[in-house]
Amino acid sequence: MIHSRYARFPHFTYESEYFFHIQANVALHDQLLKGIDLIHVEDINEEKQFLWHNMKKPAWFLPKPLEEYDLWRCQDRAQCTYTVFIDNDNSDIFITDSQL
Repeated sequence: MIHSRYARFPHFTYESEYFFHIQANVALHDQLLKGIDLIHVEDINEEKQFLWHNMKKPAWFLPKPLEEYDLWRCQDRAQCTYTVFIDNDNSDIFITDSQL
């Protein structure tokens, strides 16, 4: 784990968010992408409107332009905001999710 941030908010319903930056790890990479029914997003520009609409991401999370990452997300955006980004240069893994 290179960086992480987890927050749980004082609310009468469960609200939380997290951001993880994990050094490249082939075994974890394979496990993450197979563990949940994710789809690979071919055009990351179509996803920009959905990313961090309620959250402010940390400066260390995805420091490069989005086009420099592979993006994997849940098929059903309404039920799941879990998103995995893989750095195209060094294969570092960035994971985020929220329930707000």
